Amino acid sequence: MINDPEELTLMSLNFPKGTRLILLSPEGGEDNELAPPAGTRGVSLGVDEYGLLHVKWDTGVKYNLSVGKDRFDVHPFSIIFENRMKTWINVEDAIKYYTNIYENKADNSSKQRKNELKGIISGLKGDFSLFSQKKVR
Repeated sequence: MINDPEELTLMSLNFPKGTRLILLSPEGGEDNELAPPAGTRGVSLGVDEYGLLHVKWDTGVKYNLSVGKDRFDVHPFSIIFENRMKTWINVEDAIKYYTNIYENKADNSSKQRKNELKGIISGLKGDFSLFSQKKVR
């Protein structure tokens, strides 16, 4: 449990809601029956007042991370669109970015490009785990 307000603020800044995470090793290792297996990906839901990092795991398992006890890392994902690769850590920022591009595309933009953008946005809003390694061209 973290009692220092500055540490809690720092955690919240480092792992904001929507940050993709990958579990490297849960506290207690493979013997921890409550934790998802190592390598599982999830999305940060935020940090609580006790310093626990709440995560929505792609497997559906409910397990909060404890900094200093569980080993995990930020898992960036890349999207290729119009021959440019962009790497994101925070899903919400990616959604804003691609929504902005979609809304600002001229009406004469190719239908294919607009459909690709729609696919990116719906993928980001939906199943992050499938989209985390998908490359769109």
